[in-house]
Amino acid sequence: MKGLMKHLDSFCNRHPGFGIPNLMLAIAIGNSLVWVLTQMDGGKIFDLLYFSPQLILQGQVWRLISFIFIPATLDFWIFVMLYFYYFVGSALERQWGCAKLTIYYFIGLFITVASAMIIYFAFNATVYISAMYLLYPLLFAFAFYYGEGRAMLFFIIPIKMRWLAIFGALTLAFNVVTLPFPDNIIPIVSVLNFALFFGHMIIGGLNPANNTRRKTRKHFNNEIHRIKWEERNKDYTRKCEACGKTDVSHPELEFRFCSRCEGYHCFCIDHINSHEHIKLDGNQNDPSA
Repeated sequence: MKGLMKHLDSFCNRHPGFGIPNLMLAIAIGNSLVWVLTQMDGGKIFDLLYFSPQLILQGQVWRLISFIFIPATLDFWIFVMLYFYYFVGSALERQWGCAKLTIYYFIGLFITVASAMIIYFAFNATVYISAMYLLYPLLFAFAFYYGEGRAMLFFIIPIKMRWLAIFGALTLAFNVVTLPFPDNIIPIVSVLNFALFFGHMIIGGLNPANNTRRKTRKHFNNEIHRIKWEERNKDYTRKCEACGKTDVSHPELEFRFCSRCEGYHCFCIDHINSHEHIKLDGNQNDPSA
């Protein structure tokens, strides 16, 4: 999976113009237009757009994709939802580029539609497909990158994106449990594109070896902060890098900087001529005579 993502990233880097620019804006505008038309015809336009395997097999192939323009709700909140997903999609497009976002979205669309067609042939059943199922992977991807970011729920309540993603995951799990078979398959397959793109990173985060590396890096950073804190709060002016004596602990000693060491390195009079000279490349010369 990790290798596949490397090939995908390589393809996107070589073809930055691939894909649909402002994809989520186009989908949001399409949903808005359909919403306006429903106010005029009482929802008859839905009959031309909804997903139907039977009608697709009769030649109405546009239904393979037209269902993504059917609004999830017909009240005012449709515009709030569309703005939110436009915001999420735009952020991912800036993070990934147009090509990768387009591939991500349409992989989810293909998996969902293919699963619905397979269910139709295998069980002679038509499952309900909503564009909302295709928006969950966008939410999860956004939360993966910007989990600490905040959204204004109902325009007044700040809530972290990670909690919105958790709520979305619980909603999908609820659908899996409560919907009858085979309808409950769709919530599962609709997020497989998220698993494909992020699975190796999530699994890698659970790898004990990676956890050890993170702990080592954290310890290293803590040591840097400790040294900087000691440097700011030190009570001495000179300190010998060979023996650790300072002008406070041994005021009788003389301290000098070595002119043959690269950088500023201080030594006491006992070691100024008997230390190994420090080089910036990490190598050290023989002790001074």
